[in-house]
Amino acid sequence: MKHFLLATVLGISGKIYAEDNIDLKKVPTSQNETSQVKPISNVSDLMYFPSKGTFGGATKYSYASINQVLEYQSKEFTNTKIKTSSLEQTLGFAYDSKTLFGAILSYQLDSEASTSYGPGSTRNGQSAKNKSEKGLEDPTIFLSERIKFQETDNFNIDTTIRFSPKTGTAKSSTVAKEGNALRGANEFEFELNLGKKNEKSSWKAGLAYSLTGETKSEDAEVPADLTISESSNLYGLSFSYQWVVNNDFEVNLNTVVHKMV
Repeated sequence: MKHFLLATVLGISGKIYAEDNIDLKKVPTSQNETSQVKPISNVSDLMYFPSKGTFGGATKYSYASINQVLEYQSKEFTNTKIKTSSLEQTLGFAYDSKTLFGAILSYQLDSEASTSYGPGSTRNGQSAKNKSEKGLEDPTIFLSERIKFQETDNFNIDTTIRFSPKTGTAKSSTVAKEGNALRGANEFEFELNLGKKNEKSSWKAGLAYSLTGETKSEDAEVPADLTISESSNLYGLSFSYQWVVNNDFEVNLNTVVHKMV
């Protein structure tokens, strides 16, 4: 069974940023030397990478709406609509000018799922809405490496590896009882990004792969009732473009395509 998800997001934001330190001894003394100075890096840059010895963090709120259709013998079995919202905190440390490592902690504020049954099911025409699933999610540790620098190679290229271990038992909500936000499996991710910053715009293109191990989730009402899913692979393509309106304002356009197998 294969699933496709295409998402396009337009973001408008102002800047609350920190600038990398500049060695005043290297500030150009003539116009001919200007092009040799490393561009100032802001946390709002699409491919921001902190200076050596710098701690950095980011707080992100996310909302997602997913529609999942399952078929049986070419007939719709279920149609599930899921809406989730979460708050994510990232903290990283730049070991040197090209290596960054850190951790991500997320809290799922809410997750609602409603399912309608189609002609492929004996419950055709019926529907059900589960209680919320909320709480801490499994943490993630990551390591990022910058392998190409725009200042010398014309483009920035980053690789990132993430690992999120299973930290507890996943519990699926029911129509009568709430569940939790744990995954119920280990997850590994690899990401490759290529991008460039220009004077009034920036762009970034990415490839991503994630592997989620066999997932086990208990029924919130009847723990002995387990839902087991085989390990799955997720492939992704992404593209982001940023227009710099002025020194304190930019517009971002993000497009993401995922394929699950």
